[in-house]
Amino acid sequence: MPFDREGTLRKAEKLLRQGKLDLAIAEYRSVIEAEPADWNTSNTLGDLYFRGGQIDKAVGEYSRIADHLANEGFYPKAAALYRKILKIQPDDERALWNLGQIAARQGILVDARSSFTAVAERRRARGDRRGELEARIRLGELDGADLETRLAGARGRAELGDSAGALAQLRQIAADLQEKGREGEALTVLEEAVGFAPGDAELKQAVIAAHVARGDLDAARKFATSSEELKRVADELLRQGRSEEGLRVLEAAAAADPSDTEVRARMARAYIAAGNLESARTVLTVEVASSDPDLLWTLAELELRGGRIPEGTALLQQVLTADPKKRDALVILGCSVGEVSPDAGYECIEVAARAAIAQDAWGDAAAALNEFVHRVPHHIPALMRLVEVCVDGGLEATMHSAQAQLADAYLAIGSGIEARVIAEDLVAREPWERSNIERFRRALVLLGEVDIDAIIADRLSGQSPFQSTDLLWSSDAVEETRAPAVAPSPQAPPPQAPPPQPAPPERAEDAPQRASAGHSPASHAIDVSGVFAEEGRRTPASGPLPTRSEDHEINLNEALHDIRKDEGPAPARPPQTLESVLKGVRDVVVHEASSPEVAEQHFQLATTYIEMGMTGEAIAALEVSARSIRHRFRAGAMLAKLYMSKGDKERGLEWFERAAEAPAPSPAAAHQLLYELATALEAQGESARALAVLLDLQSEAGEYRDLAQRLEHLMGS
Repeated sequence: MPFDREGTLRKAEKLLRQGKLDLAIAEYRSVIEAEPADWNTSNTLGDLYFRGGQIDKAVGEYSRIADHLANEGFYPKAAALYRKILKIQPDDERALWNLGQIAARQGILVDARSSFTAVAERRRARGDRRGELEARIRLGELDGADLETRLAGARGRAELGDSAGALAQLRQIAADLQEKGREGEALTVLEEAVGFAPGDAELKQAVIAAHVARGDLDAARKFATSSEELKRVADELLRQGRSEEGLRVLEAAAAADPSDTEVRARMARAYIAAGNLESARTVLTVEVASSDPDLLWTLAELELRGGRIPEGTALLQQVLTADPKKRDALVILGCSVGEVSPDAGYECIEVAARAAIAQDAWGDAAAALNEFVHRVPHHIPALMRLVEVCVDGGLEATMHSAQAQLADAYLAIGSGIEARVIAEDLVAREPWERSNIERFRRALVLLGEVDIDAIIADRLSGQSPFQSTDLLWSSDAVEETRAPAVAPSPQAPPPQAPPPQPAPPERAEDAPQRASAGHSPASHAIDVSGVFAEEGRRTPASGPLPTRSEDHEINLNEALHDIRKDEGPAPARPPQTLESVLKGVRDVVVHEASSPEVAEQHFQLATTYIEMGMTGEAIAALEVSARSIRHRFRAGAMLAKLYMSKGDKERGLEWFERAAEAPAPSPAAAHQLLYELATALEAQGESARALAVLLDLQSEAGEYRDLAQRLEHLMGS
């Protein structure tokens, strides 16, 4: 049978009018049980509970209605019911809480704040810490809450174990403060957030970055714990010039992560920048430096300077293999180290020389060794190596200089035998060079020879087996320097060999040289009576003595035998002078130096010298190269520019003109040279000659660069 709602309500009303309250409440309850959504009846029932003194039941009915209205969005009606509850039961926290929630949703922040604050105070009063924190959190979430209230809410979340919620709220607070330009307060909030989430690397990095940006590196240091964070602080300290503090932070970073080689590399760089190489060595290992060629280079230098030569050279070889362009820097390093530790410096140069030889760059290898021996004089291993490289690479001019320096080095340490052998070779090559004779004299003095002038005279006269055996001269070139044999006349009988002549008695001190030479007497016999009359007994010179080129043995005795026989007694010849002999030898040298092979070698050597900034050596090599007609254009042009750059305009113009007279490799090269020659002449004020050169250029090249304008200018002036 269906429920009779209307009849039940009429019955309840009758009972209420009869004063039977409890029976009326029972009837109303039966209606609610049958229809729970009958909110009007429920409200009436609540009023009856209140009239009957059943407060809790009245609050229950009111709360059920208010909750329904709030959920349906009828906030004003729901708020009215919650207020009704608070009138009959002022300490009802649920009503207060819900009233605060409704006020917040309606944007009535004052009422919401009042409600939640009342809840928090009630809970605090009774010792309900968790309940109080929940109220504080809700207060902090209200729009327009002040900073302290929001922070209290975030702290409440953290205390309740919601670290993620606390961190998110603090981040939002910091962002809002930054947006308002309150950077200091924002940083304070982030610092507090780090306390709630110490493992949040991103947050710590933000805090450290903020302190670094503000220049408060001490504060940044407090938050930096990982190797990466410490390195960031250290880098900023080093950037600001606070080296000692930066190094201390780097040391902390290294301690935080012992496997971090990168931080040790930074420490090494910082120590090096501060000039503290000893400390740099304590952290610099091959493992640390392997990722940084500059550090590897520094480690190699430290090893060399510390006497660990094999380790240092191995590292340099590693660097050079990775970057062949470091070869010139290696030469500079070797020379620098050599000034402190000659043997260590030489090993650097040897690494560079081997690398150059591997690329068939003999000139580069010789230039490196040559630079070293200029910085570290009398270093015998380097000089011996230089001579070896010059012989293998066909570098004649440099070899002669190296031999002279090697002889001087032997003389400096008292090695008379070695010095004598080299000095004899130098004298055989250039007997007109007094410096070579002087070396020979000093070697003989060291060996304790008695009649020194007689020994030198014997060598220069060609009466003993004494000649140069320079391997740089080709057999073809040597043959060209020999005098042609005179063919016998058809009617003349074949030439007879001259009868053997008794050999002069051999002196004991000459025996070793004759036994080792194994050659016939030198044909460059010199009348030395005038030489020693002029020289006298000179004191042995000190310091390196340069050499130039070499001569070769030429024996005309057999070639001229038949002529002497046919012609009868030869007329008396004027006595042979030193100048006449030297002129013949110089003619041979000039003839040999003009060969294309020798010219090309010297041209390549000159380019190497120019790259290394050795202008004087480059000029000397180019002047040898220019003796070859094939190389005169290129060598002359380079000489002209070198002399002009040195300020020697006269010689520069001379070489420009000599190059212009030589065959050019191409018309374009010839035009370029003429243009530069005219420019140099005009700069020297020789306008007429410049005009003549430009007119020649116009006849050959036509319209060339700004030729027309320059001609017009010169003609107008």
